[in-house]
Amino acid sequence: MTSLALHLAWNARAPLPDPRAALILAAVDGRLLAAGGTWWNGNRKMWSRRADFFDPASNRWLPGPPLPAPRADSAVAVIDGEVYLLGGSSDGEVLDDVLVLRNGSWEPRPEMRLPGKRGYANAAVWNGKLYLFGGMEKAGDLQAIRDNVWIWEDGRWRQMAAIPPPARGNYAFAVDGSTAYFFGGVTATTDGFRNLGEALAYDMETNQWRTLPSVPEANRAWGAVPVRGRILLLGGYTNDFAASIFRFDPKTGAYDFAGELPQGLADTRYVRIGETIYVTGGESGVKIRSGNTWEGVIP
Repeated sequence: MTSLALHLAWNARAPLPDPRAALILAAVDGRLLAAGGTWWNGNRKMWSRRADFFDPASNRWLPGPPLPAPRADSAVAVIDGEVYLLGGSSDGEVLDDVLVLRNGSWEPRPEMRLPGKRGYANAAVWNGKLYLFGGMEKAGDLQAIRDNVWIWEDGRWRQMAAIPPPARGNYAFAVDGSTAYFFGGVTATTDGFRNLGEALAYDMETNQWRTLPSVPEANRAWGAVPVRGRILLLGGYTNDFAASIFRFDPKTGAYDFAGELPQGLADTRYVRIGETIYVTGGESGVKIRSGNTWEGVIP
């Protein structure tokens, strides 16, 4: 299969009613859930509790149950059709609570409270177990990136093998089978920060990490989606807002170019529903929130 065969056909769909970045995005019963997120009011960052569902069949956004409080940057997992939000941030404070969308309303899960505050973490579900990877302990502080891997099992959180150094955040994250993939990201340095090109894989079955070939260009705040045994890497921020899409082959370790997004886009997630990838919101410029909804059809 050539790279050309996996170029997505992008279509514009109904715009997000209230443009935000750092959204909670998930697939629920064939619809796209977009909840929470942030935007800028002048020089002040604002958090949202709004939630909407996008129905691909009717090309309409419909109101969903608002979050109990403003929230963004949460790890998201879907278990048996229910959406779990783990940690995140609210009005500049990092959270350690867990919410679940159940029967049309958000419910707290106090028994699942995280062992520490985490924003910008990532979640995975494998073999009936819930995993939480990394994240930041303090909002906007790259020195507060943590390497913890936690698993929720038998009614408690316990630690697994930590993410190898350097401490990284804002990486592209995807799960295919029992393997979680981590591409690029950002790490703190003595004089600021740098984008990363390193890539890692974590085997949830064996609790082991391995190093993958580096990505074509150091990148952060981008997305990843498994497609037919490959991993698509989309958008992000290199030295500008990126539109490029790359494809990674886990069998060979090779990357190749696989097209472009309709616009440069960072700080958003990509959700697959059937043979289509959806993305909405995100950051398309400095402090600029995109209101576009894009549908990428897998050929």
